[in-house]
Amino acid sequence: MKKTALILVLIFGQVQAQDVIVKNDKVKINAKVIEITDTHIKYRKWENLEGPLYNIKKLETSMIVYENGTEEYYTYKKPTTATAKKTVSKTNPAPAKKEIAEVATVGSATVPVSRKQTDNLPDIDYVRLSEEQASLGTAEGYQKAIEILTPYTWRLDGERLNYLGMYHWKINDFTAAIRLFRMAAAKGNDLGNFNLAHCYANGNGVPKNIAAAIQFYSQINSNFETIANVYHQIGHLYEADNINNEKTQDFNLAYTYYDKAQALGNAECMDHMGDFHRDGKHNGASPDLARYWYVKACQQGFKDACGKI
Repeated sequence: MKKTALILVLIFGQVQAQDVIVKNDKVKINAKVIEITDTHIKYRKWENLEGPLYNIKKLETSMIVYENGTEEYYTYKKPTTATAKKTVSKTNPAPAKKEIAEVATVGSATVPVSRKQTDNLPDIDYVRLSEEQASLGTAEGYQKAIEILTPYTWRLDGERLNYLGMYHWKINDFTAAIRLFRMAAAKGNDLGNFNLAHCYANGNGVPKNIAAAIQFYSQINSNFETIANVYHQIGHLYEADNINNEKTQDFNLAYTYYDKAQALGNAECMDHMGDFHRDGKHNGASPDLARYWYVKACQQGFKDACGKI
């Protein structure tokens, strides 16, 4: 069974034959842009061009990459290498003149934070400057982004705390990354919860803890862009063998989450449900139900299921 890779916040990739709307949280929507008004972008999802018309606020959108390769920016400003090089020498802030004390409990996204705010921080556009450095995609760029953002940690919202955590992750500073993911999650950031869940599920930077992973996944809002994948991962965790005697294995709950994911179009979870009925993990073995789900998964393009029909 596949494990989901850690979500990255730097996701400007190659575009193929469709418009791509990039939200402020860096989630991509493959779409056909229909109309852009003063306040909204109207689009249809690429996988259903005859389907309903969707709206997204410009304020929630960082950029659009059109199918011809042209780019249109909103809340994100395209960095240039020249600009990035200029800003490094001018904006390297001194070490943080504040203290951040974190008290965290495994399995909880609540992080009491006390701070000593600094009155003489330089007046710079620290968000833009950090993005310019991180967009270089180098260890030095991520380190510069960290140096720029860190003095302002107490000002950052959940989204930006998750960014800062990812910059630390990129330079293999996992302890700091997880601390910042936890702070982002405490401020209601879904990616912070997702990244924490991934870390605990796979033992990345923390001891493996399935119960904590399930809790962090469960705190993600149901309107999260990839909520079907979240349900998929929770299903895997409930199906997995017990780890460290946690006693979290529950086939009925695993099936429930696979069912929630397949209802949102996740074909791999249709295949998992077929396996459950084939192997008798849900209300006993049922070859007919197993075949039903394999056929459905195959029709949705999940090739592994086709060989099980």
